[in-house]
Amino acid sequence: MSVESIVATFSQGEPSLEAALADVDAGANGLQRKYRRVVHQAVWGGFFALASAFAAASFGQHVVFVLSEAVAFGAMVAGVGEGLVRRHHQHWILARHRAERLRLARFRWLVNPQHWDLEAEALRRLDPVLQAMVDEARRTGETEMKRWCRDAPRTAPDLPDRPLSPAFVEAVKQYYVTRRLNDQLGYFIDMAERRERLDAITRILPAIGFGVAVLLSVVHLVAEVVDRLSGAETIAAPGGWVLFLILVLPAAGAAARLLRTAFEFARNRQRFVTTAAELERARGRLDMAGKPGDVARAMTLAEDALEQEHREWLELMLEAEWFG
Repeated sequence: MSVESIVATFSQGEPSLEAALADVDAGANGLQRKYRRVVHQAVWGGFFALASAFAAASFGQHVVFVLSEAVAFGAMVAGVGEGLVRRHHQHWILARHRAERLRLARFRWLVNPQHWDLEAEALRRLDPVLQAMVDEARRTGETEMKRWCRDAPRTAPDLPDRPLSPAFVEAVKQYYVTRRLNDQLGYFIDMAERRERLDAITRILPAIGFGVAVLLSVVHLVAEVVDRLSGAETIAAPGGWVLFLILVLPAAGAAARLLRTAFEFARNRQRFVTTAAELERARGRLDMAGKPGDVARAMTLAEDALEQEHREWLELMLEAEWFG
């Protein structure tokens, strides 16, 4: 028996687990890109429509402002309409769930010690079981996905009756650390850093925009008070750029806030950080594990953590649903 014999089962069946995972994963990535596009199109289309209207109010009516407002408004309506009709958000979440279910099935199958003691022929007899797992994941609908969120992670399976080769157990452990833990750790750390930057930008910009707009309003108010106290015959109106900035900066902050809400930068960052820390602990447990039972339990706990992370992501993104 070898690790390669277990891994080979992922390429068997029609479709195989590997083929199904690659197909569903690519589809989920494509839907995610569509969802991001319509969100940005709706948010920034609305912002530029407002900015064009503010420019007309600040600098006077001009055909450029009218056209840009019409184009931006049309882009916003098209983005919202596409999201509502084509349901990119729901379809992306479902496709990502299917891909993660297949990925979980792959590594749940690998870390199950009941499979470690089987010869190649015995493993082939389990192909229908693995195929059923693939079919179930690919057929999952929105109702099943929401029900799955409430399921508890599994417990570690029992070890086989016969003693296991220490060399084989070590090979399984090394394969799992290399192909699962290290890959996932790198992903979560990278995503946490990206979300931290995006969260900082979208958290600070609204406050800065609002603060600058208030400051400009106060400056204009002080200038008006000074004019009145000095007995000026006419009170100066705010300049075009001052008025424009007073109007447009809070709108820019609102657009940034909408993006922060739609993509949940802060909560996703915290989720990534928490899961990365849990995987670090799992890797430490695996480093110290030598007995087959300890290795199996450490790997199963790591899979439990990844499964729980996916549940939390599902609940978060379903709650964050905006307009498709």
